[in-house]
Amino acid sequence: MGRSRRRQMKFWPIRGTLVIPDIICNAPGAVVSYFEWVQGLPILLLG
Repeated sequence: MGRSRRRQMKFWPIRGTLVIPDIICNAPGAVVSYFEWVQGLPILLLG
């Protein structure tokens, strides 16, 4: 972790910033991509 990142982390609690992990932020997009892929499977299989 670099110096600027450490400085930023000090101020997050002071400003009341909500920190959400990447895995939670990206999960909905991954789920939607999966369902789009599943819907497209019959087209790929039938050619």
